[in-house]
Amino acid sequence: MLTEDNYKNYVGWQPFTGPVGLAFMLGIQYNDPDSWVNNIRKMTTDQVLDKLLSNENEMMSLSLNINKYAVECNMTLSEMLEEANKIVQTFPRTPRPESYAINRVAFNSRRGAANRKLGDNIVLYKGTSGEFDCFMVVAQFGDRYGIVKQPNYEKYGMIFNDGTKV
Repeated sequence: MLTEDNYKNYVGWQPFTGPVGLAFMLGIQYNDPDSWVNNIRKMTTDQVLDKLLSNENEMMSLSLNINKYAVECNMTLSEMLEEANKIVQTFPRTPRPESYAINRVAFNSRRGAANRKLGDNIVLYKGTSGEFDCFMVVAQFGDRYGIVKQPNYEKYGMIFNDGTKV
């Protein structure tokens, strides 16, 4: 669980100079040239061979952007921690072990392997430029807090060994 003592280790923390401001987060956009493979069962053998042999095969492209989000600091510390813990509990779940979850976060986020462990069964990714490269930013103005999460925050963490059936 996120607490007053540890939350800055797991989320991006950005101080504000007023009750409303802009939080900055690293965003990622990519195109997957092999996405056509998802529909391969609907294609004829000739269509598959034509696609593989064509010169239209693209390379995967990846772009990183710093995105800004408006945030209002209108929560107390306890309200912010409660809300942040609710968000963490919505990460995808798997009955598989920790090693699977760590690697799955790397695949899903396209950022890196999960490098933070929260509690006994939650792993998440927070980049080395931690205040920007994270699943959620906590903004602080005085004793008031605000939260903004990545549009695809669920790709940055996973709850493993949760007891669900495979």
